Amino acid sequence: MSQNLGAKVVQSGLWVLATRILQRALSFIRSIILARLLSPEDFGLFGVALLTLATLDTFAQTGFRQALIQKSESTTMYLDTAWSVELIKGSILAALLYILAPYAAAFFQAPETAAILRVIAASVMVQHITNIAIVVFEKELEFHKFFLFNLTGTVGELIISTTAALFFRSVWALVAGRLAGDLIRCGVSFFLAPCTPRFRLSLARFWELFSFGKWVLGSGILTFLLTQGDDILVGRLLGVTALGLYQMAYLLSNLPATEVSHLISQITFPAYAKIQNNAARLRDIFLMTVRSSALISFFMSGIVFVLVDDFIQVFMKEQWLPIVPAVKVLCFFGMTRSLNAVMGSLFMATGNPHVITLVGSLQLVLLAIIIVPLTIFFGITGTACAVVIPNTAALLYLMVRLPHSVNITPLRYIRNLLPPLCGCTMILLMLSYLKTGSTVGSGYGMFFINVCIGIALYFSTTFLVDRVCGGELLQTLKHIQGLVRTDGA
Repeated sequence: MSQNLGAKVVQSGLWVLATRILQRALSFIRSIILARLLSPEDFGLFGVALLTLATLDTFAQTGFRQALIQKSESTTMYLDTAWSVELIKGSILAALLYILAPYAAAFFQAPETAAILRVIAASVMVQHITNIAIVVFEKELEFHKFFLFNLTGTVGELIISTTAALFFRSVWALVAGRLAGDLIRCGVSFFLAPCTPRFRLSLARFWELFSFGKWVLGSGILTFLLTQGDDILVGRLLGVTALGLYQMAYLLSNLPATEVSHLISQITFPAYAKIQNNAARLRDIFLMTVRSSALISFFMSGIVFVLVDDFIQVFMKEQWLPIVPAVKVLCFFGMTRSLNAVMGSLFMATGNPHVITLVGSLQLVLLAIIIVPLTIFFGITGTACAVVIPNTAALLYLMVRLPHSVNITPLRYIRNLLPPLCGCTMILLMLSYLKTGSTVGSGYGMFFINVCIGIALYFSTTFLVDRVCGGELLQTLKHIQGLVRTDGA
C-alpha cells in the first residue's frame, strides 16, 4: 500500500512538475516579452486591479477545495453544494468589483484602473463557474488531467496578451490575456471533469465542509495580508510605477522558489492526508520532501541572487534595473517560503490548520510594525526586507512545532538543509568572484556560461557535503528513482 502510494505520489509529482514548468515557463516568457513592450506603469495599473480582486476574493474564501481533498471518504455527494456556493460567491464578487471599481481607483490614485476592474469582473464570474469537480484530480493524485486544464489556459493567455501588446502597447493587453485564459480553463474543466455538478445546496453538507474550511478562510486572510499587503502599501505610498517595479522584482526572485513550494504543497497535501494516521510513514515522506524541495529551491534562489542584474541587461530593458536590490532581498523570502510550504502542508493534512492561522497572525503583527518605516526610508528594497523578516520568524516557529506533529527535532530538520545550503553558499561566493574579476563583456553567451558554472558548483558541493553528512539526500533521490521505475513497470 505504502509503495503504491509512493509510486503514485512520484508519478503525480512528475505530472505537476511538467505542468508547472511549462505553465510558468510560458507565463515567464509572456512577462519578459510584455516587459519589453509595456512600461512599469502598465504593470502597476494591472497590479492594482489584481490587488483589488484579490482583496475581495480573500475575504470570501470557503476553504471547500481543501476540505474536499482532506476528507478520506468519497466527495461526490458534496460537489453540488460546493459548486453552488462558488456560483453565489462569484456573482457577489463580480457585482462588488463592478460597484467598487471607482473607489479602488481613487484609493491608489490611478483613475485608469476603474475601467480595468469592471472588465476583470467578468473574469471573476468565469472563474467561479469553472467545474469544481476538477478537485477530484488533486484528491486522487491524477495530475495528468491538471496538465491539460492548466496548460491550455496558459497558452491562450500567452497568445492573446502578446498579440494585443504588439497592436495596442497598453495595459489592456494584460487584461485581454487574463480574460482569455480564464475562459479557456472554464471550458476545459467541464470537458475533463468526471461529472458536472448541479445547482443544489445542502445546509448539512455546507456546514460539514465549512467546519474545516473556516480555518482555511482564516489562514487565507492572513496569507493575503502577508503576501499582498506589501503590494497594497507600495501602490498607495510609492505609486503605480513603483508597484509595477516591485511586482516584477517579486516575480523574478520568487518565481522559481514559489513554483517549487506550490508544486510541493499541491502534491504533499493529499499524500499526507492519506497517511495522516501512520506517524512513521508520515515522518519519512516529510523528510524526503524537505530534502528534495530544498535541493531545488536553494539552487534557484542562489542563481537568481547572483545573476539577476545580468538577466535584466540581457533580456529586459534598462528601465527595470532599479529592481535589482529588491530582487536580491526577496530571494531569501523565496527560500524560506518554500520551506514553510512543506511544513504548512503537513499541519493542514494532519488536521491542524489552526497552526497555520496562528503563525500567520504572528507574521502579520511583525509585518505591520516594520513595513511602513522600511518602505518610507528605503523604497521597494525596504518593503522587501519587511516581508523577509516575518517569514523567517515563521520558519523558526514551525520548526519548533515539528516535534508535536511528526516527532522531528529542529536540529534533525536543519541537518537535512545543510547540503543544499552549502551548495547555495558556493554559488554566491564563486559566481560573485568570477563576475567581479571577469573582463569578458556581458551577453547571451556569457549569461548561459555563468548559469552552467553555477549548476556545476552547486550540485558538486551539495552532494559532497551530503556524503559527509551520511548521504540522506542521495538516498532520497535513489528512492524516488526507484518509485518511478516501479510505477513505469
